[in-house]
Amino acid sequence: NFNEAGARYVRMIERFPGEQTYYSSGFVNFLQAKNYSAANKILDREKSKLGCNADWFLKKFNVFIGMGKKEQAEVVLTNGLAQFPGQIQLLRALINFYTEALQQEKADRLLKQICASDPNNGEVKSQYAQLLYANGNKIEADSLWVECLSLRDFSLEKKAEILLRRNKAFGCTTSTINTTSRFMKENPSLFIAHTLSGDLEVLCKNNISAIEHYSNALKINPQAYPVWITVLEMYHQEENWDSLNLCSQRCLALFPSQPFPYLMQSRALLNMDLPDEAKVACDMGKDLLFDNPFLGNKFTVTDVLINVSKKDAKNIEIVLQPILKAPEISLNDRLDILNYLVNNAKAI
Repeated sequence: NFNEAGARYVRMIERFPGEQTYYSSGFVNFLQAKNYSAANKILDREKSKLGCNADWFLKKFNVFIGMGKKEQAEVVLTNGLAQFPGQIQLLRALINFYTEALQQEKADRLLKQICASDPNNGEVKSQYAQLLYANGNKIEADSLWVECLSLRDFSLEKKAEILLRRNKAFGCTTSTINTTSRFMKENPSLFIAHTLSGDLEVLCKNNISAIEHYSNALKINPQAYPVWITVLEMYHQEENWDSLNLCSQRCLALFPSQPFPYLMQSRALLNMDLPDEAKVACDMGKDLLFDNPFLGNKFTVTDVLINVSKKDAKNIEIVLQPILKAPEISLNDRLDILNYLVNNAKAI
C-alpha cells in the first residue's frame, strides 16, 4: 500500500529531518497513491529543512498537475527556471506544458529568450530547433542544429543525434555531407561517426562508399551485428560475390549461431559456381532457424536456386511450383528465381 509506505517515511522524516532520501521515498509513494496533498506537505517540509533544487520544482509541478492546478504548476516551473536558468528538465517540462495547452507561442518565446541569453547552451538550442522544425520552420531549425554542432561543450552523443536527425530530415545535400564528413574527420575512432557516414552514403546512393564506412565502424566495434547485416546485404545488392563470401566468413567467426550470414554465404558460393558448398552453407543456416518465416522463405528460395544450378530438374519442379504461388514469398524473391532460371535455361 503506497499510502502506508508514505506514512512510514513521514515518521522517519520526523526522526531524521536531515536525511534527504526519506523525503524522496515518501514523496514517490504518495505520488503513486495519488495522495497529492500528502506529497505536497513532504515537499514543503523538505524545502524548509533542506532547501530546494531544480528537481524539487519539478516534483512540485507534478503535484500541482495531479491536483489539476495548472496555473500554479506553470508558476512553479517559471520560478524554478528563474532560480536555475537553462535547467533542461524544467525547460522540457514547461515546453511540454505549453505544447499540451496549445500555447506554442509561449514555448517558442521561452526557448528563443534562453537561446539569446545563453548561446552556448546546446541542449536548449537543440530543443528549440526541434520545436521550430515541428512547426514547419525547417530553415531556421537547421541553422540552430548547425550551430549546435560547432559548440565545444556539447557532447559527441548529442551532436551525433543532431546529425542523424538532419540527415533523415534533409537527405543527401551539400550541407549534410559537409557536417557529417567533418564530424567523422574530427572523431575517426568514434563508431557512430562511421555509421552516420555510411547511412548518409546510402541516402546519396553511393553503396561502395557506404560499405567502406560501415566496414570501418566494424573495425572499431566488431560486435555490432546489425552493421554486419547491412554490409552483407549491400554486398549482395552489388553482386560482389567474392567480398560477400569473405564478409560472411568473418561474420560467422563472431556469430556462428546466426542463420543470416549462412544465407548470404550460400548466395555468394552459388554465384561463384560452387553449388555443393552453397548447399552446405544453406543447410547449416536452416538448422539455426527459429520462428523466422521471412528468413525461412529466403532459404527456401536459395534451395531452389541451388537446384537450378545443379540442373536437378526433378527437384526444381517439385519445389518451384508451390514457391511461385505462395503469397508469403516476396516479389523480389520470385524475380530472383525467374532471373536465375532465364540465365541458366540452356544448361537445364
